Amino acid sequence: MIKQKLISFTKSPKSLVALLLIFFAGDVLVKLCVYAHFDFHNFSAITRGLFFLLSILISFVSLTKFRKRMLLFLSILTLLFFVGQYTFLPIGLEEHLFKNFIFHSRYLFIFSILLFYDGLDAIPINKSVLKTFEWIIVVNTLAIFGGFILDIDMLSSYQGSRFGFNGFFIVPSIATFFYAISLSSQSFNLKKNNQYKLFFMAVLVACLLVGTKALLLFVAATLAHLFLIHKMYLSKKFYILLAASGALLFLFREPLQAFLKKTFAVLLNVYQESGFITMVTSYRNINLKTDLVNMADAHWGFVNYLVGGTNFTKYRVEFDFIDVLLFFGIAGGGLYLVYYFRHIIRFSELTRFGKIQIGFLLGIGFLSGTFFNNAPVALYTIVLVTFFSIKNKKILNSKNTNL
Repeated sequence: MIKQKLISFTKSPKSLVALLLIFFAGDVLVKLCVYAHFDFHNFSAITRGLFFLLSILISFVSLTKFRKRMLLFLSILTLLFFVGQYTFLPIGLEEHLFKNFIFHSRYLFIFSILLFYDGLDAIPINKSVLKTFEWIIVVNTLAIFGGFILDIDMLSSYQGSRFGFNGFFIVPSIATFFYAISLSSQSFNLKKNNQYKLFFMAVLVACLLVGTKALLLFVAATLAHLFLIHKMYLSKKFYILLAASGALLFLFREPLQAFLKKTFAVLLNVYQESGFITMVTSYRNINLKTDLVNMADAHWGFVNYLVGGTNFTKYRVEFDFIDVLLFFGIAGGGLYLVYYFRHIIRFSELTRFGKIQIGFLLGIGFLSGTFFNNAPVALYTIVLVTFFSIKNKKILNSKNTNL
């Protein structure tokens, strides 16, 4: 009886709705508890850890061919992880093992979602799932607006003087990818239905208020994409708006310059001291040239080049594809990326619009890091990829969801 209920739950859209709500509620609770200075606050780690265990349990309860392959893949990567950690010089399992294992679980978390649902094709997406995701966007966007207008420190992206508001997310990287995913989904809805215009504008403004460089780059790329799709270069309204915007910028250039200098003072200082590339990459280019090379020389033997092994908190570069190879080595990292692009982001099964937007998402992931090992964003990524799949678009359109 319990076995059948578990299996039927994984096939129901209600399970995906529940996961979206539980995971977001966990993020909200973390943010509130951190700013209330509670001794314990990492509730999101507990919920995701329990879900990971549940996905493994369900895999053994209903062991399919896909789940067998996925469990074998996860077991191999976990074995390689421990080998890499043991051979990291000086040889032995060092004190950073536990922290590295947390990163390991984050890298694998998105695959636990596939285990739970028995593959991407079985993800039970429907109108209620997408509406739930939209309500999460609404709640956090209102929090961002409130934080910006009322200057609420709890809702800001950064400690200190740097500008940015991320709402209920604890770190800027989660907000970056959440809003990139949100902007992608609403851009597609805008393409299909003009009723989403106001919602799209609210998400766009929220993206600007988050204040991360990666998200600003994603916004610029997405707007250029929409500009070409909607052929706005043929519209007289566009040129009137462009001329009016130029005139306003000229009239208010002095207060605008003062605002930008104050808002982006940190970035301007980095640009003046270290140049444009260092500003854009937040010193990651320097980390790549120095820390990574020095780490490999001092701590890596031949085995580590194959299976990785590092003190990831100290040595990660935060260029995401490079970090995968750093963490898992050439063999383990190659296996990880093959499985990722074979079972999660499958470009051949995405709509044309989806291919371009997912490409933008991976682009900012490469530049900003923490995409592949971002457990809080994993579920949102799965929803977006499923939403953009050709198969599911046909199903959704046949049900007249207007999505």
